[in-house]
Amino acid sequence: MKSNFCSTIAHFVEWIGRGELLNFEEHDYAYHLDSLVRCYGIEAAQKYIERVPKSFRNGVLYETLLLVVCIWLMSRRHTKSSRR
Repeated sequence: MKSNFCSTIAHFVEWIGRGELLNFEEHDYAYHLDSLVRCYGIEAAQKYIERVPKSFRNGVLYETLLLVVCIWLMSRRHTKSSRR
């Protein structure tokens, strides 16, 4: 199931790159940023932010990035500690 979800996110990011956006709101970009970090990690999120229109690169987007990265790092830390 996760691979299907991640595949959908990848298609969405490609779609944004082609400039075929509809009337997206700031929370739409934040949701997709959240999903990207969970599926592909921090580097993918950084590339995604570069594609987001500047008018939507605001507190909501960066707060989402901060929260999701913290969760992502904590889950990696938990995974590493449980392997020991």
